[in-house]
Parts: sequence; structure tokens; C-alpha cells
Amino acid sequence: MGNGVNHRSMADGRAVIPTKLVPELYEHRYFKQVFPGALPIGSAPNGYGDPTGATGDSNILQFRGPLGPMDAGYHIKGAGQTLLAPSNDAANGHLLAGLDVGAAEGVEYLLGQMLSVHNPFAVKCGDTEYAATFIRMKGILADVSAVAECAVGWRKAEAFQANLDDYDELACLNLQAGTLNQETILNNGTTATTDTGETVADGVSFTLESQIRQRRVVNLFDGVDVSAPLFDFDADEIVVPFIFFLQGGSGSAFSISELEVGQLWLDGRDGGRR
Repeated sequence: MGNGVNHRSMADGRAVIPTKLVPELYEHRYFKQVFPGALPIGSAPNGYGDPTGATGDSNILQFRGPLGPMDAGYHIKGAGQTLLAPSNDAANGHLLAGLDVGAAEGVEYLLGQMLSVHNPFAVKCGDTEYAATFIRMKGILADVSAVAECAVGWRKAEAFQANLDDYDELACLNLQAGTLNQETILNNGTTATTDTGETVADGVSFTLESQIRQRRVVNLFDGVDVSAPLFDFDADEIVVPFIFFLQGGSGSAFSISELEVGQLWLDGRDGGRR
């Protein structure tokens, strides 16, 4: 290269060049990791102690993607955990994100870690200064019948709750015993659950994606829009992206093969797929 810049192709064969180093990349407002990849590092909330696994404990997980790190908070649900951080699935190369596989055990991941507008992926609903944002997860459940909750979406930037239904405002896709539901909560009301008509089988890869455009939530399953009924968050609500997993009566391995979060380009391009 005559200008001394090394143009190196990325996953889709396109080059990442200085003109494409847009703010969401160097300000860490876009993240993508495909597994197998560097294993995320778990720690206590102070950033350097060991994580803990008692019910209600909060820890920090640092993902190490090719475009830079991304911090996530993770909160222990149900009966607690003896595995204190995600681990590698040696057979498939995926991230085992469900921690233990015992009954009534679970974990919630808060991408961007912070429960405030300072979260790099937070959206202030209805504010035109906030770009549309998405979270996308590609995963596998070993035994779908054993899964009480496998949810991906957006929730109010409030303290962690023990149960998904306890959040004040929420919108997500939720795989429950193999059935894909859309779930929403507005102003601490009753959870509205709608069967999308889609199902997932044991050991079969699926993709859950949830977008937020101003106040409107758009949910996609394997790339197909399944948003019904339409849902809008309250104006000015601060919402953050999350993944919530809870075992049912028996255990099921929950693995993630791809994780992506960032700004959505409404002309069809999203954060890192340029």
C-alpha cells in the first residue's frame, strides 16, 4: 500500500479502513464476537476480585472481540451457581453462557454493564439524539423442554430483578420450553405474552434479534420480523439490552455462537455489517 495503511479484510471480506472507523467503533458503541474466540473474563464488581455465585450476586464479564472489549454485568438468578463465569464448549467451540445446568438456576447479562444513560448501548426512548440500536444473539439450547426463560431484548435501566416479570418496563423475545413468545411490560403492568408461532428444537441453532427505533421495538427470529402486537416504550425511558436465562425443572446447556450489539442503520446496514 502506497500510503502505508494496511487494509485487512474482516469476516465479510470487506476492508476496515480509516474512513470506516466510525465513532461507534472507536467509542465502543458497537461489539461483535463470533465463537470460538477469546473467552470472556469474569470478575467481582470491583473489576479484579473473583466473581461469586450466590443468588442475587452481581459480577462483571469482559468480552474480548476483534474490534475491542465490551463489558457486561451478570446477575445470578434462582438457586445460585457453582460455575461462576461462562466457559468454552470444547465440542462445538461456543460460549457456554448458562453457567450451571441445575434446576431453577439462571443468569442475566446486561450488555454495556451500566444501568444508566451512560451505558454505551442505552437508548433514551423517543429522543432523536439516540440512534436506533440492536442486540442480536445466535445460540443453541441442548434441551428446550428444560428452559423456563431464554430472553433477548430491552428493559428499563433499573436494578436487577430476580424474575423477568418483575421489571417495570421490558420488551423481548423469550424462548420458553421451545416456544418463542414476544413479552412486553409497560409501567409495572402484567406481562403481555404473545405466541409468535415459532418454535426451536433441541440442538438447533437459532437467532434472536431485538431492535429499538425511537420508542418502537422490532423483534426478529432468524431474520424474520415477528413483532406482534406492536410495542412502544414510554417516552424518555432509558432502556438497555439484556439476555435473561433461567433453567426449568431440569438442566439444559445454553450456548452462544455469535453476539452482536450496536447502532442500527435504517437503510439496511447495521453497526458492523458495512
